[in-house]
Amino acid sequence: MQFQWLKIISDNVYCMANMREESMSQTESAKAIHMHERVSLYRRHHAAAHRWAAGYGPIQHTLETQDRVFAMAEWLAARGIQGDGPPLFELLYAADRLASVGMWLVVHQTYARQVYLDGRKLCREDFKPHPEGHTGGSLNMVPAYTGYMAINALTGQTRSWIMGQGHCVSAIDSLNLVLDNMSQAHAERYALTDDGLTRYVQDFYAYRLNANGRQDSPLAVMSMPIRLEGWLKGGISVSSSCSMSTCPCPANDWWSS
Repeated sequence: MQFQWLKIISDNVYCMANMREESMSQTESAKAIHMHERVSLYRRHHAAAHRWAAGYGPIQHTLETQDRVFAMAEWLAARGIQGDGPPLFELLYAADRLASVGMWLVVHQTYARQVYLDGRKLCREDFKPHPEGHTGGSLNMVPAYTGYMAINALTGQTRSWIMGQGHCVSAIDSLNLVLDNMSQAHAERYALTDDGLTRYVQDFYAYRLNANGRQDSPLAVMSMPIRLEGWLKGGISVSSSCSMSTCPCPANDWWSS
């Protein structure tokens, strides 16, 4: 008799759990349907948003991302925030392409010693015999820094930032080169030309010294004194809690980055 009661109670608990799961599943399904309807309706009435939402190459925008960006666009418009002036979705459309070329340049910085803007295939001699770099982390940082630059432009407010992985400066340097957001030392050596980009990738992890016995390359492979935003420099960023912050520089009218 006691066993039968236990079985009845167990069955009831099991049924209640199933009902709760089904209810939650139905709620999530309803939310997903509503999100899809919102996104589809917004894209139908905003051609620029529809063009951006299509993504670019490996950069794809999920339904949730589109929904949140469309809500952000409405929020900024309702408050009359126009940032630096460019239309929001035109800027985001360009940001996708900026992130793509940034990742392309990061990979070249690790593996290539020659860069060609005409898209030709690299031959054996164009590759570095001993690739160096923290490419995985830098590839993750490219879209993050692109987003940082985009939101600054969209709101007209330049923010300070912290990057907890100092080995990812390749992403920052590469995007700043493409955006022409460079320090004087970088601007004097690098440009968006075959020669300028080739010099850029060859300076990465270069150990050459100049005539004064100092490091010839202005590029840093991690947070270093040569970089204005370096707070702390350790042999291994994780063990030294290395972080990098970009803040207004009193001696310049640009923001170090």
